[in-house]
Amino acid sequence: MPKLYEALAEAFLAEGVDTQFVLMGDGNMHWCTAFAKLPGVHTVHVRHEHATVAAATAYNVATGKIAVASVTCGPGVTQLMTALPAAVRARLPMVVFAGESPINAKFYNQNIDQAPLVTATGARYIAAHSVPRMMDHVREAFHIAKVERCPVVLGVPYDLQKVEYMPTSPTRPRRCTSPRSGACSPIPRSWPRPSSGWLRQSGRSSSVAVACCGPARAMP
Repeated sequence: MPKLYEALAEAFLAEGVDTQFVLMGDGNMHWCTAFAKLPGVHTVHVRHEHATVAAATAYNVATGKIAVASVTCGPGVTQLMTALPAAVRARLPMVVFAGESPINAKFYNQNIDQAPLVTATGARYIAAHSVPRMMDHVREAFHIAKVERCPVVLGVPYDLQKVEYMPTSPTRPRRCTSPRSGACSPIPRSWPRPSSGWLRQSGRSSSVAVACCGPARAMP
């Protein structure tokens, strides 16, 4: 049975991602390795976590494609605090796959509350702690990045990444839809035209109707 990190890699591929900028650590090594093995994926290894987001920013500006970076948990995430605000102010669509410390492992010496640090930069943070909803977390991250045009950090505890996972349905990206708006005529010509006869037939006081709706008049 495949591992969850393999399903997560497939989910990123389904979103159309073909390039990742990575500094590998224990919190993201399984995912980024599985993603690198998928067909058509190009992996760029950098030497500092800051450079993962900085390089992904340049990639988005050059190609127009959604950018993907990846860092490990704890201190790996704290190193993003310089590059993330720049991406936020530039309104760049980006998803950062970040490891999180193991759930309920308070002894883990790199255990840091990552969400407040990320949200302080203006970026969004999604704590992906539910295995059954894991693919929903991925779709939500990409949807927010594309629609709201902002960086999203997806934090996945690395002990969860190694559990066995069998998807119940094929991974499909969430469609990005925007409501269409336009001019709306307040009184369409297809509506019935008011008349004094209609007021009399309604059984209500014409004075009340006139007071509420105004005097009846022919439409142009």
